[in-house]
Amino acid sequence: MPNRIVIKKLLKLIGAFFICLCLSMSIAHNLNAQEKDDWTTPPKKVKIIFPQNGEKVGSKIIVNGKSKISAGSHLWVLIHRKDLTDQWWPQNKPIIDPDGNWKSICSIGEARDVGYDFEIAVASFDKNEEKQILEYHKIGKEFGQWLSIKFPKATSNIDIVVVKKVSH
Repeated sequence: MPNRIVIKKLLKLIGAFFICLCLSMSIAHNLNAQEKDDWTTPPKKVKIIFPQNGEKVGSKIIVNGKSKISAGSHLWVLIHRKDLTDQWWPQNKPIIDPDGNWKSICSIGEARDVGYDFEIAVASFDKNEEKQILEYHKIGKEFGQWLSIKFPKATSNIDIVVVKKVSH
């Protein structure tokens, strides 16, 4: 009898060990999947490749990145001086190639902004939110006044990098 009890306990321990091993492998697999920069999952992902955080910039810069956005979404780059909360200036609409790589020519502040940090953001927006950005450009071109707007509601993640303006 004592051998039977020992065998039952041993089988329970082995079973528990395999359950823990399977759970550990499953968790490790999920963590590994999350670490990958997978551009195949949900199609509303945007990323700035250049510039990177901490870059020193002048008055103009070509911002580029990668996107995977759904049909009907519109990609835009917006910039603001970091200390100006909720005041954003939309830039030129990015040119996107078939692989989702994009670039946009952007203006970084005015001469008086040298020495300040700027946030460069990219996101996608639906048609209604894009109207706000298009109206901004229409008024800016018509009247020569480029007033800030609030950041529109995005349909993707919002990727932001911080750069320092060092010249104009």
